[in-house]
Amino acid sequence: MLTLPRPYVEDQHDTAVNVTSLAVFSNCPRKYYLQRYIGWNTGRFSRFDPESLPEEDADADLDAAELGSLVHEVLAGKPGPHPPEAHKLANVFLESDLGRRAAKSTRAAREWDFIADIEDTLVRGTIDLWFEENGEIHLVDYKTDAVARPADYGPQLALYALAMERAFGKRPAHAWLHFLRSDLLVEVVLNDETLDNARRLIGALREAQDRLQFDLRVGAHCDSCQFFRSLCPAGLGGQEQASR
Repeated sequence: MLTLPRPYVEDQHDTAVNVTSLAVFSNCPRKYYLQRYIGWNTGRFSRFDPESLPEEDADADLDAAELGSLVHEVLAGKPGPHPPEAHKLANVFLESDLGRRAAKSTRAAREWDFIADIEDTLVRGTIDLWFEENGEIHLVDYKTDAVARPADYGPQLALYALAMERAFGKRPAHAWLHFLRSDLLVEVVLNDETLDNARRLIGALREAQDRLQFDLRVGAHCDSCQFFRSLCPAGLGGQEQASR
């Protein structure tokens, strides 16, 4: 029997990517592959096992995602109607010190869409809020997560900062994550190292797509992943299956 070598394929990476997909890749390349690359995005359900979770759990997740969108609409000043809980969470920011400073700022933009050429890749995204105060730009991202994991969003804000640097000729002086459920405000460091890491992240994604190799990253985040115990090897026997 004649065995042919596997053909070598290159330059099969995307030329454009959104920031949220890059953030997913940074957190776990395997999750990015399942959710973003092949489009197996099914909430907490899996096509492999549609009965993997009780119906009420799926409804709760859908409600949480929808609520997050509604909160962002309130904070962007979009017309309602919006449920009381959305207003309650939005008011956490609006009544905060940072929210009051943003309201009084000399220049601000909400739901700011961008497309920026970074490392020969078109990176697109939407920044929740930026405002200028005393000549300094502040970048703000609201989160409605039930559990606050600031480290998961560091690359996302660094990419936002790179886009703003391209647009305005200077990087934001400060970047903030505001977890509204817990009213936790976290400043994300924006320095040469974090921005260089964000640039390298784009290169890492391009290499993973060229090689079609998306490594599994096991951690505490696995418990809240919709692919855990279904499509992902982390729930099907551990790390020894990760490279299969």
